[in-house]
Amino acid sequence: MHSYEQITILKPQLSDKEIAEFVAKTKECVTGNGGEVISEEAMGRKKLAHPIHHTRDGYYSYLKYKCSDEALAALRYQNRINENILRSIIFKSPEK
Repeated sequence: MHSYEQITILKPQLSDKEIAEFVAKTKECVTGNGGEVISEEAMGRKKLAHPIHHTRDGYYSYLKYKCSDEALAALRYQNRINENILRSIIFKSPEK
C-alpha cells in the first residue's frame, strides 16, 4: 500500500451538504477497499488562476490516504465520471 494525496476542485455552486457527500464517498471508496484516510482538509472556495469551463472560482478539497492499486483505480474512475469536479489530481506522496 502506498500513500497518495488528492486535490480536487469542485464546482462553486455546490452546497456544503453536496461537498460533504463527495468527501464521504471518496473516503468510503478508500476505506472500503482496505485503505486508510490519513488526513483531510477543506481548503475552501478560491479564485482560479484561469477559467475552467467558464467558471472563475472553485471549492478546493485535499485528502491524504493509503490505499491499494484497486482502490486507486476506483477513485480515478469515480473522479472521471463525477460532473461536479472541475479538476482533480492524485499523486503518490513521497515516502520517508
